[in-house]
Amino acid sequence: MTLQDAQLFLDRFLPPLENDVMVRTGIPAFMYAQEGCAICAMAAYLRAASSTPGQIILREDLADMDTAGGRALLGHERLHQSQYALIDNLDYLYAREQRRVRGNPPYLNAYEWPAYEVEANIYRAAIAEGFPPGRHMPLLIQDGLG
Repeated sequence: MTLQDAQLFLDRFLPPLENDVMVRTGIPAFMYAQEGCAICAMAAYLRAASSTPGQIILREDLADMDTAGGRALLGHERLHQSQYALIDNLDYLYAREQRRVRGNPPYLNAYEWPAYEVEANIYRAAIAEGFPPGRHMPLLIQDGLG
């Protein structure tokens, strides 16, 4: 499977991809603390380095599009990409919401919940279609909420 095949799969759940997806190695160690949050944190960390605003950046070891987890993770980030296109001042609003939920599961952030929800839906659909689970399991499923 290619990244393009995975994107076509995700088109059933989300608006079309606005920009390219980049797979990066060498993620700083502090990003590994929570698998479910590592990609969002990495995207924020690399936003200044990205030449394309809204570009999705995936950690190489979790970006396996031949797995349900890899596809679910890309879907999660695609939803955030849609949020950025639709919501003015999302960086400010998101940060304010993160302060509100600090110390609690990240899906309690009002801007994260829809992404975690679509991530769990994509994961279940991919499993139902025979994709192996992969290294990434959606946090809502881990916590018994998805």
